[in-house]
Amino acid sequence: MSATKKIPVILIGIAGAGKSTVGSILAKKLDFQFIDTDRVMEARFRKNLDTILEEIGPEEFSKQEGQIFLECLGEKRVLAPGGSVVYHRDAMERAKSSGFVVWLYLSLEEWWKRIGGQRPRGFLLLSSTTLKDEFAVREKLYRQHAHIKVDATLHPDTIALEIFKAYSKGWKG
Repeated sequence: MSATKKIPVILIGIAGAGKSTVGSILAKKLDFQFIDTDRVMEARFRKNLDTILEEIGPEEFSKQEGQIFLECLGEKRVLAPGGSVVYHRDAMERAKSSGFVVWLYLSLEEWWKRIGGQRPRGFLLLSSTTLKDEFAVREKLYRQHAHIKVDATLHPDTIALEIFKAYSKGWKG
């Protein structure tokens, strides 16, 4: 790993894809700081995500999520943002131009198994009325914003190693 590599790694993907688990492992490999923006939001509001969502509503929740993401974006960091951050075009454009954006991909079937058909904590239905429809919309956005796509059904250590290798090879052109 080159000591001059400092650009952030941003892990995007649907809730339950493993962003926090993989992010923590990857940050150790890179000797970067790991930041889970959901935890930052909970600390800022001193409440859990579902309570925050209930109290401030989806529009303000989404706005706060995007703002916190931009505040956390910085050198030598691995970020695990909330899954709906991809709705913030300005945040994602900044992430893609200044960082390495990795999509932790799950199929709808695998995601459905992981969440047990229930809405994950703090999960926003921003463009749809059903979880499956929301999944389809977000999948297009993840694809649009990611530099690479990694299979999130692999073991977290394997995922982190794949990302580490791609990052170390100089994925950015």
